[in-house]
Amino acid sequence: TVIARPGNGRVNRKPSGSTVGETKRLLSEGLSIAEIAESRGLSPNTIVNHLQRLLTAGEQLDLSHLMPQGDRLARIEAAFRQTGDERLAPVRELLGEDYSYEELALVRLDMRQRGMFD
Repeated sequence: TVIARPGNGRVNRKPSGSTVGETKRLLSEGLSIAEIAESRGLSPNTIVNHLQRLLTAGEQLDLSHLMPQGDRLARIEAAFRQTGDERLAPVRELLGEDYSYEELALVRLDMRQRGMFD
């Protein structure tokens, strides 16, 4: 796509479809969801949605640097096994407000990628 800028001639612009690809690139550089969102001027929820789209398209993502550690991860995974992966709210109700929806969504993505709900 080409856009015109007054007094500047024509400037090439990335196609809008590259936004998910840019999220993937920044993820591969080890950035957190918050860092990716801030650098892109998007919400963390939008970044998590990009990751979901990538996984749905068959991409393999290294989410390890985004995952909670130890017992926290084990509790989240156990809650998803108990409630299923359709909705985040039942998992959060089970675990409490100390767990963010973003954290739950990332663990769910990782579990789906590993085929834990098949």
